[in-house]
Amino acid sequence: MKLETTELEQIQSARDKFNQAKIMLGDIELNKQVVLSEIDVIKAEFKVIEDALIEKYGADSTINMTNGEVTKKDNQPLQKV
Repeated sequence: MKLETTELEQIQSARDKFNQAKIMLGDIELNKQVVLSEIDVIKAEFKVIEDALIEKYGADSTINMTNGEVTKKDNQPLQKV
């Protein structure tokens, strides 16, 4: 006994779609790992910049990321040195 041709084609098509979906999922996971690695690099770069700014302006300073204004946490503008 054998499957009818249409039955075989249907089950093969479903299997192929399933396998393709698994491959796509694997690709997505690999891309996710690449992005996570890039985020680690960006975090390290950010930390270097942040440490330099803390050294220059002090740990109790706040930076306005829109206009670059640096203030003390009590909202007093820093005096230029």
